Amino acid sequence: MIFITPLKNQFNDENSCRHFFESVIWVDGRKCPHCQCNKSYLLKGASVRSGTYEGARCKRQFTVTTKTPMHSTKLSFWKWLQAIAYLMTDQHMSFRKIAKNYAGHSTVNHLRKEYCLGDTHTNTAESFSAMLERTKLGVFHYMSNKHLSRYLNEMGFRWDHRIPEIKITKNGKKKKYMQPMPFMARLISLLSRCAGRQVRRTRNCGITSFENCSFGSLQPYFCS
Repeated sequence: MIFITPLKNQFNDENSCRHFFESVIWVDGRKCPHCQCNKSYLLKGASVRSGTYEGARCKRQFTVTTKTPMHSTKLSFWKWLQAIAYLMTDQHMSFRKIAKNYAGHSTVNHLRKEYCLGDTHTNTAESFSAMLERTKLGVFHYMSNKHLSRYLNEMGFRWDHRIPEIKITKNGKKKKYMQPMPFMARLISLLSRCAGRQVRRTRNCGITSFENCSFGSLQPYFCS
């Protein structure tokens, strides 16, 4: 994979990976996920996992993965980085359709055959809809009503983490293309939203997710 070598050069051991996760998830400083206390102590010892802390108030132990989608993980941080890199890069071919970056709240009347009045049109909404349909066919294959909000959440995250790039067409005209943000920028943005969100196995081997209300207002995965 194209991003693995640069990642390996930047995070050459497990400790450097862990420090990266801590700096992104605890961007405002280490906080106990159990009691939200800002004071905690690093635990040390032969039987203690690296990066284990104890909350000063509740006396409960935690790591940077506690009460995140990586809660109770047995995988190394390097494995998590690889998995995230795969999910955020290998599927790009499903999202590379051209989409102009228009804004505004004016209207056009299709019944009068008005489809574009200057910068006013429905191309952006139609482009997102088309991207969602292509992703359904090429990546997800099936989207249940129960988990539809999660699929839309992922698509919204990808949509909001793009940057415009101007290219010259064969006719010599400038055209704006939307490209994914650099991988590290998307990775940091994603991990900064992890605190308070968990994914757990159910008794019938399914998957359920829930959010910890004690974290207050959680940052959305994409801009609303």
